[in-house]
Amino acid sequence: SSQIGTSSDDAVRDVKFAPSGVLYITGYTAGNLFSTRFGTFDLFLGVIDPSTGRVESGVQVEAGTGFSFGEALAFDDEGSIYVAGRTEHELTGAALVQDPLVYRFGIRGGFLRVIWMYNVVSSQRILLRSIVVGGPTGDVYVGGERLVNDFQGFEPYLMRLTRSRGVLEWERTLSSAQGLTLVESNYFVGLLSNGAVMIHGVTDGTLDSTAANNANFAGFIGTYDETGAVRGVRQIASNRRVNSGIFSGVVDNSTDNVFWAGYQDDSTGLS
Repeated sequence: SSQIGTSSDDAVRDVKFAPSGVLYITGYTAGNLFSTRFGTFDLFLGVIDPSTGRVESGVQVEAGTGFSFGEALAFDDEGSIYVAGRTEHELTGAALVQDPLVYRFGIRGGFLRVIWMYNVVSSQRILLRSIVVGGPTGDVYVGGERLVNDFQGFEPYLMRLTRSRGVLEWERTLSSAQGLTLVESNYFVGLLSNGAVMIHGVTDGTLDSTAANNANFAGFIGTYDETGAVRGVRQIASNRRVNSGIFSGVVDNSTDNVFWAGYQDDSTGLS
């Protein structure tokens, strides 16, 4: 084990091996982790020696006077590293309130360098949780949740960015019949073998009209094609609370079949 950080508040939010075998971490720091601190909290990307746990190198991005958090990592076949997160400060000339933030990094001259950054002002709070790169277009897909109804809840959120420049191609949400969807931050995005883009999590509403929600929460899977058109939404109905957030996942077997795993509450606990 190894402890990484400063004397200020630091947190690692994701850790992944790149296809090259390099181990990366992302998160946030309130200290001088890789450079002099820019804002209240700075997003960082670090390279770890997996044999020793020591930091080999890293970059701490400028965050004005507010904060930016790194939440999720992804990689492409060109050696680039992607970080999805959120920010609450001015990055593109306008005041922001916890809006989406995506970076593409490359390695130039042995150092991590920013290739592009995507950030946009939204009328509602958007929290990004998951990111993948690939699919038929080879682009960047980022999932999370968007605030609805003045802090009463969230709805699943998915967007597609071009890999070359980080330009927004489309963004989509799933809305509940109650106008209030997920209350928990359990949204994950993935690419299926048939080219579909998938987002899954839990809802306390009804996303699938054929499966009424009889419990506090129900699991769901939504799939889209590369244009953002909905291919299908399936809700896992139960008389008990169903969750897909803590120790769960979705996989497919290259035959258009999707397997979902999670847990549900029963009278004695979780099952």
